[in-house]
Amino acid sequence: GDGGGDGDGDDGGGLDDDAIAAAVAAARVVDVTYPEAKLGLMLKPTKNAAFPVFLQADAADGTPTAEAGVTKGWCLWKVNGADVTTGHSFKSVLLALKDAKARPLTLTWREIPAAVVAAGVREKGASASRLQAAARAAAATSEERSRLLKEEGNGYFKSGKWSLAVACYSAAIEETPTQAALYGNRAFAHLKLESYGLAIADATTALEHDPAYVKGYYRRGAAYLALSKYKKARTEFRAVCKIRPKDKDARRKLVECEKEVKREAFEAAIAVEDEPPASASIVLADIAVPDSYKGPRIDAAAGIDAAFVTALMTHFKEQGSLHRRYALQILLEAKALLAALPPLLDIETDASAAVFNVCGDTHGQYYDLLNIFDINGAPSEGNPYLFNGDFVDRGSFSVENVLVLLAWKVALPRHMHLTRGNHETKNMNKVYGFEGEVKHKFDATVMDVFTEVFQALPLCAVINRSVFVTHGGIFADDGVLLQDIRKVDRFREPPEGGLMSDLLWSDPQPFPGRAPSKRGVGMSFGPDVTKRFLDENGLQMLIRSHEVKDEGYLVEHDGRCVTVFSAPNYCDQMGNKGAIVRLKPRRDNRDVDMEASSAGGADADAAAEARAAVVRGGGGGPGMDVEYVKFEAVPHPPIRPMAYAAMGGGLFGL
Repeated sequence: GDGGGDGDGDDGGGLDDDAIAAAVAAARVVDVTYPEAKLGLMLKPTKNAAFPVFLQADAADGTPTAEAGVTKGWCLWKVNGADVTTGHSFKSVLLALKDAKARPLTLTWREIPAAVVAAGVREKGASASRLQAAARAAAATSEERSRLLKEEGNGYFKSGKWSLAVACYSAAIEETPTQAALYGNRAFAHLKLESYGLAIADATTALEHDPAYVKGYYRRGAAYLALSKYKKARTEFRAVCKIRPKDKDARRKLVECEKEVKREAFEAAIAVEDEPPASASIVLADIAVPDSYKGPRIDAAAGIDAAFVTALMTHFKEQGSLHRRYALQILLEAKALLAALPPLLDIETDASAAVFNVCGDTHGQYYDLLNIFDINGAPSEGNPYLFNGDFVDRGSFSVENVLVLLAWKVALPRHMHLTRGNHETKNMNKVYGFEGEVKHKFDATVMDVFTEVFQALPLCAVINRSVFVTHGGIFADDGVLLQDIRKVDRFREPPEGGLMSDLLWSDPQPFPGRAPSKRGVGMSFGPDVTKRFLDENGLQMLIRSHEVKDEGYLVEHDGRCVTVFSAPNYCDQMGNKGAIVRLKPRRDNRDVDMEASSAGGADADAAAEARAAVVRGGGGGPGMDVEYVKFEAVPHPPIRPMAYAAMGGGLFGL
């Protein structure tokens, strides 16, 4: 082949070894892929080169692999030691490469990665990490290594791989620790990961190195805004506007901060002790439902039952709206049920239930909630659920999502359990879209009643005296007992610290002890902290949510801490799976084998096996087996996440 034609690639016979050597010496490396154990090297033809060369080797055992062809003007030469299909091509090329003096290529199979990197590599995808490491090692200066790492991090950031971006920026900072832009980039990635405390710390360090680095103020302001710390955010955006007076986005955020600061001051000034709740003034009988309303109606005799909820789910799936009267009826009945419950639920599974399902964050991803019930069965006596907080915000179908969950709670109060997340709070709802969505679909009064319902949600649960379930995690101090949690006053917004805040906000960490939270609220706890809390309270396992996990769940802390997250492809961009934890109680030290309703039990097992990945884990304590059901996101109507947020979801910008 001549490197520029469309031949079939087996036409190398007119070239002797000297011509091949000349071609190789004149070529340069332009691209490299390293998919898992394979190495590919493409050499671009130059004016004096007869063809480019492509090498592929098995990095695991050094055995070359196989074939030749011309694609888009490139002659691709591959080899299989047992079957060289192209005349004298590959053997001659390999010898020529070994003899080439123009570049430091020794080209034993083990040495190819470092050698081709030295010749100049452009990475294609995360799987090229070994080649990138060699490239950085070959770089002459810290500045060059830092630049390569920053570029790699930028690539990961653009593809939504923010954790990998953080790792690259961190490595770049080790090489050049005084570059403000590196801290700014890492702060941006932390914002995407909702690690607001770390974002604030990085933005602050960036400004210490360069007080004129405007993105440092912007990043810090975005983090404070995400935490509803409006006065601090206002200070940062004022600084941005001073440096960049024509920055429309910064000015818009400054206006929003000013408005929220004034609102908080006004609400504090007019606050009345023991003011009657909004729900007290609602009389459902006074709210007429017109004959033209086409949605499901709550029958006066049957009330909110499984048939109504099933009809409601279908109606919402078809993008229908629920009449305000019925929405308020669901809220009022749910509030009455929830308010009568303790802060800590003691759940004993019924003899008829072969499984108990625990779901994590669903975040307004209503169509993924429907998929959970499709995969795993709808709630029923034989198929109970606990949804572990964060029903709303981010996703733009939060109203539908939470109303269906609350309706199931009313219809099946002993078989649908709901616990509070950090997003069932006023401040989060203002920032992340739920308040705007409720006001768009209903009105401010309905939002006030939602807040009352959220404040009535229990904070945690213990299942079969063995498994502790809460949204965030455990506590800033040792010695907390279950009876301490039972005394918590939950009918309020969470304070800055204390047991309630820890339950909603804390996160696990892989190393022992405790540390300040990456989020800027709460703290993080290690495996030793988990063990002490569980052992002191006679528990076996902690199930919590609150964090996106690539596979939908993660088992940590020697198998005693499980994170479950049930919103796949979170915010339409994370690419993660969702998951369900299925606890299977054993009776008399055996798995239960019994008839199950069509909505759950054995049928749910079969559906989960057929339509999602089922992973069997370790035990959840005496008499409990654990399975993890993983699932992908499903399509939803074209309404983007945070469509109803005060700033349209543009928290981070710049």
